[in-house]
Amino acid sequence: MRRRNRDRPLGLLIAEVLSILVLLILLGTLAVSLGSAVNDGLKSTFAKKPVDASPAWSPDGSLIAFVRTAHGRTKLYVMDADGAEQVSLAPASKGTGLSWLGRKRVAFLRSDEPFLSTVDGSVRPLARRPAGVARASDRDLSPNGKQLAFVKNGHIYVGDPHGEDAVQLTGT
Repeated sequence: MRRRNRDRPLGLLIAEVLSILVLLILLGTLAVSLGSAVNDGLKSTFAKKPVDASPAWSPDGSLIAFVRTAHGRTKLYVMDADGAEQVSLAPASKGTGLSWLGRKRVAFLRSDEPFLSTVDGSVRPLARRPAGVARASDRDLSPNGKQLAFVKNGHIYVGDPHGEDAVQLTGT
């Protein structure tokens, strides 16, 4: 009986062993990567349930507006007070506050800008950002939607929803 390993040069034997090790490492890495990808796919498909936030009752108590985030997208929804008839109205920003303007209109933020949606889904910009006002926290729309209070140069102003015809209230 002949031993094959003794007939091969040592360098060739080492090269073959190293090749097999590299192949096993690559296959192991590929298996881990595929397993991770499958697991991540399952997590994103099954584990990420929609998250609802920012509920706001309509003035007559018959509707609730809220913001839902699902699959990385955030939208404004309105539903009956008992949870029935959940209707997606418009894209919104995460963490936005909601304000009802009457029974059929909801004010909300999208990309840091205020919008107005009716319960039937029509959407329009509610107010423009006044010049010199950078942050959403530096402005607030009045409950009736007719005036905007905002901070500019460290002082509070009140004007129309677009910040025009503003009157300085503090620091005068």
